[in-house]
Amino acid sequence: MTMPEIDPRITQTRNKALDATLVLIRDCGIEQVTHQSVSAKSGISRSTLYRHWPEVSDLLNDAFVLVSKPPISEFVSQGSLKADLHHLLTGLTSAIQNTAWGEIVPQLIAAAAVNQGSADLLHGFVQDRLEIAKHIILEARARGEFNTDMTSENFLILVMAPVYYRFLLAGFPIDDDWIVDHINSVAPLFENA
Repeated sequence: MTMPEIDPRITQTRNKALDATLVLIRDCGIEQVTHQSVSAKSGISRSTLYRHWPEVSDLLNDAFVLVSKPPISEFVSQGSLKADLHHLLTGLTSAIQNTAWGEIVPQLIAAAAVNQGSADLLHGFVQDRLEIAKHIILEARARGEFNTDMTSENFLILVMAPVYYRFLLAGFPIDDDWIVDHINSVAPLFENA
């Protein structure tokens, strides 16, 4: 049995509503996203929005999913642990500084604190990054560069958490010089265990 095709008008309406939601999240914060505000921003009736998203949290989560694609969707080793970390961190930094995801991630983290759907989405997002970390560790171990029993979770936290700290809390710049310094600071922890 084949699935019926979705009417392109439905897809267009949903995309228009999600785009309006993302603009509201970015410009006003999640607390300002309501069926009424999305209706005003998109020109879509509230009844249509309620039909697609009975709860505002459903609308928020669909908007978060839309922009939460991994900066690196598939891991390809760059030949060394330091090069892999540089590739990972420059991809993350670019995503934070240059994409809709980077504009929205602070709001996703805030929503995850009070909404289980958002928390689940954020957890899935982190799990996707753990898979990348596992591949980096496996490749580095095979080359003899990762000589510790550190878990991929702890590895990911040690390597990536400072980026989020600088971005979300401290407001410090994240540039290539900082990335290289950070990698040079953490790499010995893996090499000399």
